[in-house]
Amino acid sequence: MGAVQQESSARHADLRDSIVEAFENGSHYPWAVLTRLKAQKFFSDMVESLLGAIWIDSGSFETCTAVVECVGILSYFRRILKDKVEILHPKEELGMLADSETVKYVISSRIGGRDASTEYLCTVFVGDTRIIEIDGGVSSEEVKTKAAEMAGKSMKARKSDFGMNIDKVDEETAVDIEMRD
Repeated sequence: MGAVQQESSARHADLRDSIVEAFENGSHYPWAVLTRLKAQKFFSDMVESLLGAIWIDSGSFETCTAVVECVGILSYFRRILKDKVEILHPKEELGMLADSETVKYVISSRIGGRDASTEYLCTVFVGDTRIIEIDGGVSSEEVKTKAAEMAGKSMKARKSDFGMNIDKVDEETAVDIEMRD
């Protein structure tokens, strides 16, 4: 557990500024950045257990609220409501935008970078149309989330800018965006 905590801390140090910026000023919940953090589930389990123990010991909603406030979670929840931050996961949003079409994520990987680490790539198809291809992911889940986010933006832009129905978009009009870290 100690090694996992150290690795998570190192990733957090690299991503902290972009996470804080998204939480303080972003219009969307930072799903892709948080996925890049690769935090293990036991971290959230510990917070959940702590709140459960506080509730059992105190029986006080106010005490639990004070702890959540102290940790900084409650202020973000307030901002989500006040600023109408979009919290829908990008894969869910893309599924809704695709309407009756099937969304398909094709994941591949390659060894790359200076440290010979695995880099993940994702191509998103809506129906038979290739919408986007993203590379530079540190995990398959991160690259899928990034790709869904970018594909959703692309589909929204096409629908609003051109008044097009995604069903009528062919391969020649598909948008291809590459992201590199």
